[in-house]
Amino acid sequence: MVLAEVNFSFTNRRNLQFDESLSSNIEANYHRPQQILVFHIEPTHNYLLNDTPTWMRLFHYYIVTRYEYPDMPFNYVIDSSGNIYEAIEDSEGRASYIEGEQGSVTVAYLSETSTFSPSAQRGFRELIEGYSYKYAIRKDRVKPVELIISENSSLPSYEPSEGVFQESFLSMIEDFEYSETMNLRFSGEVKDIQHQKNIESGERLEISFILKNTDNFSWYIDEGFVFLSTIDGEESPFAINQVWDSFSKPFALESQTVFPGEEMELSFELETESILPGNYELGFKFVMLPDIDILGSEFIVNFEIDRGERKVVQIRRTNTGELTVYSCPSYTCTLVAGAISGEKYLVLDEEESWYKISVDGVEGWVTMHYATPVD
Repeated sequence: MVLAEVNFSFTNRRNLQFDESLSSNIEANYHRPQQILVFHIEPTHNYLLNDTPTWMRLFHYYIVTRYEYPDMPFNYVIDSSGNIYEAIEDSEGRASYIEGEQGSVTVAYLSETSTFSPSAQRGFRELIEGYSYKYAIRKDRVKPVELIISENSSLPSYEPSEGVFQESFLSMIEDFEYSETMNLRFSGEVKDIQHQKNIESGERLEISFILKNTDNFSWYIDEGFVFLSTIDGEESPFAINQVWDSFSKPFALESQTVFPGEEMELSFELETESILPGNYELGFKFVMLPDIDILGSEFIVNFEIDRGERKVVQIRRTNTGELTVYSCPSYTCTLVAGAISGEKYLVLDEEESWYKISVDGVEGWVTMHYATPVD
């Protein structure tokens, strides 16, 4: 699996000659990065300061065989020369193996001191600014922490860092640039669209389709983060009240990770209860907050609504240009809307000398004296 290209260069783990048999049967979890945690690691042997790959292989072997941890507890390692190494494969978006951690990018700083050399500062600037630009990680979500390894726990944990490392780290990141908006753009494809071409008025039209992730990186979707929307973002007369998320958005994708090339089977329904007979063309697209289109996800639905046994009426001319719509079939009832003269409306019900119609989603009653049945 290939994840999104990040705005910094790093040495891939598969080039570091790890003993992958030690971590070959573990489950990988993914999430949208929301914060960055940085640990200070000081090697027990100084010669390893100049050989980061060897230290990483030894550390991996040590925590897996001694503590029976599943894999490395961080996504990246940055050394005092500013070199960046991938600590777990497919590190962007992959959850590191730390107790209770979801949504964090974890980084180990390998150095004999708690301060940051100019080269190390460059490496951290590239990594932190790259993640902030793509995932809108603010400065207050970038934290120095202390790694805690214990034989009494199945995973390492962490606690807030104090002292020189904390002060040096917070000072370093003070003038980094941070983004308030996410700049990662999704691309997808909607295919295999299935629905009836003809339905009778009053029936619901089910539309099923497949949404494919056509990016070369995973989508990390939080609940309510990606919606299906009308093509123009406007409210739809086909919306189903209390079923659609809103009158312009049929549904939101559930919280999940969608890998490159992965496909999702999805469906939704249209309401035709108060829609006039005729041919219709509706457009939809997927959007991600805050209203950013997913490229390539637009699709069109064409269908015809037949009248069936239902009646259509046309509003006759009135002095005001519209006919009063009442909340019940009586002149003593509350006025709820106005039906435009010359417009046609589908009859939902009728009682004595009254027709029940819907005007802009508001249902009510009009007198038959000013509503003429039409073919």
